[in-house]
Amino acid sequence: MKKILIILLIFFSINNFSQVGIGTTTPSNSSILELESTTKTFVPPRMTTTQMNAIPSPLNGSIIFNSTEDAMYIKTNNGWKSMFFVNNDIILLNKEFTSGNNALSTGNNTYYDLPINSTDIIQNDPTTFDVTGNGTIKILKTGVYSIVAGLSTSNLPPGSKKHIIAIYINGYLYNYLARGTVNNTTTDEFGFSGSSGITVNAGDVVKIRYVLNNNGVPLDAKYINIGITRLK
Repeated sequence: MKKILIILLIFFSINNFSQVGIGTTTPSNSSILELESTTKTFVPPRMTTTQMNAIPSPLNGSIIFNSTEDAMYIKTNNGWKSMFFVNNDIILLNKEFTSGNNALSTGNNTYYDLPINSTDIIQNDPTTFDVTGNGTIKILKTGVYSIVAGLSTSNLPPGSKKHIIAIYINGYLYNYLARGTVNNTTTDEFGFSGSSGITVNAGDVVKIRYVLNNNGVPLDAKYINIGITRLK
């Protein structure tokens, strides 16, 4: 009986006053509910992505903590969206080569996988990216991604040399990150890089490949890097 009276009291209090305060006796006139504390937190419902997506007809503005993504999510007209927009999933691979490595194959107009792999990861979100081979990354979440990649050689000989960095998705050419021709006057260092956006599905395999024409005579790699960021 005492519990029923308390519930009724709360109900009539909410209906008689346009503001409710917890931790304060003077909630703002502009607020429906105002929480005040310096020692306690507000905890929204916590659930996995599967549980979140199974909520029947959630209202726009609904908020949950997604334990799969380790992020706050809000329901919008475009579905559930992460509120941690700066907390994008990222993978970074970088390798500095020692001299005399002959790591760059150079058959004319021939594509090769960038010689950088899982041993060269410096940052990764393993729930989103899986490095499966040289220049090859399996994407584990559907979304829009930004890709940056580059390579340099320490001993490109003189003459006109065609160079390309390209993105392949599931074995097919998708886009070019960089494409052009360089004409050194003497043997010297040379590097090139580029960026592109892609839209992929979970399970798609992205491969970063290059062309560097030198009549099949190997060149020394100096730096090679790949960076991929999930934008949404």
